[in-house]
Amino acid sequence: MDYHYQQLAAIQPSPDITPDQVVKIQLEGLQNNDLTDDNLGIRICFNFASPGNKIITGPIEKFIQLIKTPAYRTLIGFERAEFSMVSVKGRTAQQAVRIIHTNGESAIFAFVLSKQDEEPYRDCWMTDAVIQQG
Repeated sequence: MDYHYQQLAAIQPSPDITPDQVVKIQLEGLQNNDLTDDNLGIRICFNFASPGNKIITGPIEKFIQLIKTPAYRTLIGFERAEFSMVSVKGRTAQQAVRIIHTNGESAIFAFVLSKQDEEPYRDCWMTDAVIQQG
């Protein structure tokens, strides 16, 4: 397994991490998810889901199943990602990402993030939703 990928699992939400870095961390985890058989990449992604998002998509076992559904399966093991500029308005941010697979298939997902108000994540950017756009 890639050493960098193991380091990624140790990263926790922090006020020092920008919205685009949160998206990149989540996507790098998902891209490399199948390198281990414990769904480490999906767990990394869940780590940066906002508390409100976790209420809807959690616990982790439910989140793993959600990511493996056809709506989100494209996010696992993709070849590359093309990132739009991040749009930040106050305490919310959005970034569109085109996911491209080795078979040429692609999909666009919008990552919607917010800066958290409550401890233990106060002032941390976390993902509220990931919406497939095309």
